[in-house]
Amino acid sequence: MKKILDINLDDKFKSSLGLIITGGIDAQYYGKIESGNYLEFNTGSRKIIRKIKGVDYFRPPHYLDLKDVKTRFLGLLIEWENEEELNMIIESDILRQKAVIYKGN
Repeated sequence: MKKILDINLDDKFKSSLGLIITGGIDAQYYGKIESGNYLEFNTGSRKIIRKIKGVDYFRPPHYLDLKDVKTRFLGLLIEWENEEELNMIIESDILRQKAVIYKGN
């Protein structure tokens, strides 16, 4: 797999769709992440690489000019293997870490 960029993880939660992980990326990479890419992060006890099933970019505050926005934020819908793994990720401390996004095959 080919590395696309690093992402700073900010939050994680379970939704009706599954596992959502939010984070910030350098603005130059806006639009570069897509479904089918992979996210690699560390739960503290192990490294996990999972497929990204969906991407949603957050809008920057309306009072900022886009050229002034250096970091863009997004939410990633992440594939998971089973309910046990999902709960382990939710309970782990993955926040405030740098993760890696890879291009899918």
